[in-house]
Amino acid sequence: MTRLRARRLLAAVAAGGLVGAAVAADPAPADRSWMERLTGKPAKPAEPDGTFAGTSPRPTSYAPLDPTAFQDAVLAERDALARRLEICTKLQEIAAARGDEKLAARAADLEKQASAIYKGRVARLGVKDGGGAP
Repeated sequence: MTRLRARRLLAAVAAGGLVGAAVAADPAPADRSWMERLTGKPAKPAEPDGTFAGTSPRPTSYAPLDPTAFQDAVLAERDALARRLEICTKLQEIAAARGDEKLAARAADLEKQASAIYKGRVARLGVKDGGGAP
């Protein structure tokens, strides 16, 4: 077993030496950048106006939702908030029954997160007052 390991080690060292010699024999030209030498691909020239090639300089604007779609979206967010708050309430009840302060604190934190998510998502829809959260 020891001889087999020694042979494998010797073969690995010899192969590594050959690769190192091949790399040393082909020095990178000094006129290429470090990225070109690293990847082997030519670097892309910078855009003259400072923007990225695949993006537009201004964000696209979208048309406002029609009233029924808007109402459905707000109601869907309100239902999602109600489900999240129901779970938080169940967690608080379990924490009270077990006397687990960490679970109660975590449930309170989750309730705050659920409210913040709701307010953020409804604000993105265009409702300014939070949508009348329950």
